Amino acid sequence: WATSIRYHEFKTGPLKGEKLFFALFTANDAPHKSWLYKTDDPAKGWTLVARLPHYHDASLMFDDDDRCYVYYDGGDVKLARLSEDLTQADPAWEIKNLHTRQLMPMGLLEGSRAFKHDGYYYLSMIAWPQSGRQQICYRSKSIDGPYDEMKVILKSKFGGWNFVGQGTVVDGKDGEWYG
Repeated sequence: WATSIRYHEFKTGPLKGEKLFFALFTANDAPHKSWLYKTDDPAKGWTLVARLPHYHDASLMFDDDDRCYVYYDGGDVKLARLSEDLTQADPAWEIKNLHTRQLMPMGLLEGSRAFKHDGYYYLSMIAWPQSGRQQICYRSKSIDGPYDEMKVILKSKFGGWNFVGQGTVVDGKDGEWYG
């Protein structure tokens, strides 16, 4: 379900100096958990880091201090933080409810994707109002909110599909953004 793929270069902590790709996803198996894998080269294979709690439609986000956060669920998005070694939910950090639902268009929200740019935390997802799916984006100056700004960023038929799907943006080595 909605795999989140991230690349991060660690400057501190137990992974200092590592340059790694991560993939986080939830499989519909029993017990319903999320899987976190890592690699330094996606073409050479992946290593299981941890089986984590069920984070539905999750997005990994590494902050400037190398801490790893997981945005997940639809409607009111939840925010969890992983331990420094990424093997479990951080027991010293309480899960936050980001209360995004009060700003949403009517309908279901899902497919959370998070990133940080120029001091803002962005949370993008699809909404399912009656008029068709649309990509919406929230932003905040703080990782745990409030996410009190929201815009519809894409609302159209897309590549022959009935409106937009789940996705994210990434910044490339050339300084351009891709989605």
